[in-house]
This record gives sequence, structure tokens and C-alpha cells, in this order.
Amino acid sequence: MFLGGAYEEALGGVHNLFGGPSVVRVSQSDGPHSFAVTRAMPGQSSADVLRAVQHEPEIMFQSLKHRAEKLMHTKGGGEDEDDEELNNVVACLDRSFNNMPYLATEPASMSNSLSAAISNLGFYYSDEDGFDYLSA
Repeated sequence: MFLGGAYEEALGGVHNLFGGPSVVRVSQSDGPHSFAVTRAMPGQSSADVLRAVQHEPEIMFQSLKHRAEKLMHTKGGGEDEDDEELNNVVACLDRSFNNMPYLATEPASMSNSLSAAISNLGFYYSDEDGFDYLSA
């Protein structure tokens, strides 16, 4: 039996910056659930998709990091709090380039207002962590 996600495949073209979707191979089995996941391949990361359309995610990341640092310096406040908040923002930005561009409903760990402000209006990007339990 073959189950395909035509919608995901159609969205997976590089022209729309979603990249290829994750692919899971499922086989029939005699186990308690009558199926077994035999292979799981995560789709492209956001950085991979950006590279495919001639962008440089490393430069983009450095530019965003610089802007976050500049914002933290103009904001003022406690230096230790600012450093921790900046580290959280930079880590979130870094994850956003390494995660897949598909949206998920589970938020990444963001603990402060500046991090929450960059959370994309309540939508959070999925990542490869969900595939860890599937890989054999």
C-alpha cells in the first residue's frame, strides 16, 4: 500500500520555500499495531531551502544576531538579564535556520518577552526531534 501526501509534495517545491517534506516508510507487521515504521527521513532545513534559492543563511543569521544585540543595548536594563535574554534569542534564531520550515503547534522553549515576540504569531517551526523515536 502507498500513502502519499500530495498536498505536502506540492508544497515541497523549492519555489515556495517549504522544501521537501519529511518522508516515513511504513510497513505492515504482525505487531500489536499492525504496522512498523521502517525508515524516517527528515525534510530539508530552512537553511537548506534558503541555500537552494541562492541565499546565504550564515550571513542572514549573523545579521539577525547583530540586530538583536543592537536592540538589547538600546533597551537597557540589568546586564546579566540582558545577556541571558540575548543568548535565548540567539539560540532561537539558530534553531530557526536548522529546523524544517513547516509549522508545528508546539512552541520551542522561550522564556521571555523578546523571545516570545519573535515566535511568529503563535506558530512555531517543527524540527527533526520528532524523528528520533522513529529511527532504527
